[in-house]
Amino acid sequence: TGGSMFATELKKILKDVNKCELARVLGCHRDTVAKWQVGKQVPTVAYLLRMCIYLYPEQWEQAYLRFSVLIESEK
Repeated sequence: TGGSMFATELKKILKDVNKCELARVLGCHRDTVAKWQVGKQVPTVAYLLRMCIYLYPEQWEQAYLRFSVLIESEK
């Protein structure tokens, strides 16, 4: 699904985030992160969880819930 709400949201959030660093922390390829941003793929539960903890260490639970709902609503 191109232009999904999840992809749009993620693109905004990752605007000022180093994608190589993010991919390294998550343990995936940079291209994988790029695919999430354009809506070609969605992250697995494990990747989403790690990404939320990395981006929002204090409030990762809320971020994780919000993203999960976005991803689910687009299936």
